[in-house]
Amino acid sequence: MITWVTPVKAVTGLFYGDSKQIVAQFIEVIVCIGWNVVVGGVVFFILDKIVGNRVTAAEEIAGLDMPEMGALAYPDFFKGILPEAITPEMIEKTSAGELVIT
Repeated sequence: MITWVTPVKAVTGLFYGDSKQIVAQFIEVIVCIGWNVVVGGVVFFILDKIVGNRVTAAEEIAGLDMPEMGALAYPDFFKGILPEAITPEMIEKTSAGELVIT
Protein backbone atom coordinates (compact mmCIF):
# COMPACT_ATOMS: atom_id res chain seq x y z
CA MET A 1 0.00 0.00 0.00
CA ILE A 2 1.39 3.37 -1.01
CA THR A 3 0.78 6.35 1.21
CA TRP A 4 1.41 9.87 0.03
CA VAL A 5 2.89 12.49 2.28
CA THR A 6 1.58 15.94 1.54
CA PRO A 7 3.63 18.94 2.64
CA VAL A 8 2.13 21.18 5.25
CA LYS A 9 2.68 24.24 3.07
CA ALA A 10 3.52 24.07 -0.63
CA VAL A 11 6.57 25.93 -1.87
CA THR A 12 5.25 28.74 -4.01
CA GLY A 13 8.51 30.30 -5.17
CA LEU A 14 9.78 33.77 -5.91
CA PHE A 15 7.18 34.71 -8.52
CA TYR A 16 4.40 34.22 -5.99
CA GLY A 17 5.99 36.25 -3.21
CA ASP A 18 7.87 33.50 -1.34
CA SER A 19 11.61 34.21 -1.35
CA LYS A 20 12.53 31.42 1.07
CA GLN A 21 13.14 28.88 -1.70
CA ILE A 22 15.62 31.06 -3.63
CA VAL A 23 17.44 31.95 -0.39
CA ALA A 24 17.72 28.23 0.38
CA GLN A 25 19.10 27.60 -3.12
CA PHE A 26 21.68 30.40 -2.75
CA ILE A 27 22.81 28.86 0.53
CA GLU A 28 23.05 25.48 -1.19
CA VAL A 29 25.22 26.94 -3.97
CA ILE A 30 27.58 28.58 -1.45
CA VAL A 31 27.87 25.36 0.56
CA CYS A 32 28.54 23.27 -2.58
CA ILE A 33 31.24 25.66 -3.81
CA GLY A 34 32.86 25.75 -0.37
CA TRP A 35 32.77 21.95 -0.06
CA ASN A 36 34.34 21.45 -3.50
CA VAL A 37 37.07 24.01 -2.90
CA VAL A 38 38.05 22.47 0.44
CA VAL A 39 37.89 18.83 -0.69
CA GLY A 40 39.60 19.61 -4.01
CA GLY A 41 42.35 21.51 -2.22
CA VAL A 42 42.95 18.64 0.19
CA VAL A 43 43.01 16.07 -2.64
CA PHE A 44 45.44 18.12 -4.76
CA PHE A 45 47.65 18.77 -1.72
CA ILE A 46 47.84 15.05 -0.96
CA LEU A 47 48.47 14.17 -4.62
CA ASP A 48 51.21 16.79 -4.81
CA LYS A 49 52.95 15.31 -1.77
CA ILE A 50 52.62 11.69 -2.99
CA VAL A 51 53.27 11.77 -6.75
CA GLY A 52 53.71 15.43 -7.69
CA ASN A 53 51.21 17.57 -9.46
CA ARG A 54 53.40 19.37 -12.00
CA VAL A 55 55.47 18.48 -15.01
CA THR A 56 59.13 19.47 -15.22
CA ALA A 57 60.06 22.95 -16.39
CA ALA A 58 61.50 21.54 -19.62
CA GLU A 59 58.28 19.68 -20.43
CA GLU A 60 56.24 22.76 -19.62
CA ILE A 61 58.30 24.96 -21.95
CA ALA A 62 58.26 22.40 -24.77
CA GLY A 63 54.58 21.68 -24.31
CA LEU A 64 52.90 18.42 -23.44
CA ASP A 65 51.96 17.40 -26.96
CA MET A 66 54.96 15.18 -27.64
CA PRO A 67 55.48 13.68 -24.14
CA GLU A 68 51.79 12.92 -23.60
CA MET A 69 50.37 12.28 -27.08
CA GLY A 70 53.42 11.56 -29.23
CA ALA A 71 52.41 14.13 -31.86
CA LEU A 72 52.35 17.90 -32.22
CA ALA A 73 49.00 19.60 -31.87
CA TYR A 74 49.59 22.30 -34.50
CA PRO A 75 52.48 21.17 -36.72
CA ASP A 76 51.68 23.74 -39.42
CA PHE A 77 51.84 26.69 -37.02
CA PHE A 78 54.39 25.72 -34.39
CA LYS A 79 57.81 24.19 -34.75
CA GLY A 80 57.95 21.58 -32.03
CA ILE A 81 60.78 21.22 -29.58
CA LEU A 82 61.40 18.13 -27.49
CA PRO A 83 61.82 18.47 -23.71
CA GLU A 84 65.29 16.93 -24.03
CA ALA A 85 66.36 19.91 -26.17
CA ILE A 86 65.51 22.45 -23.46
CA THR A 87 68.64 23.74 -21.76
CA PRO A 88 68.92 25.21 -18.23
CA GLU A 89 69.61 28.60 -19.83
CA MET A 90 66.30 28.40 -21.68
CA ILE A 91 64.49 27.61 -18.41
CA GLU A 92 66.10 30.64 -16.73
CA LYS A 93 65.18 32.91 -19.65
CA THR A 94 61.60 31.63 -19.63
CA SER A 95 61.31 32.29 -15.91
CA ALA A 96 62.52 35.85 -16.50
CA GLY A 97 60.09 36.26 -19.43
CA GLU A 98 62.84 36.66 -22.02
CA LEU A 99 62.65 33.42 -24.06
CA VAL A 100 60.31 33.17 -27.02
CA ILE A 101 60.26 29.88 -28.93
CA THR A 102 58.95 30.27 -32.47
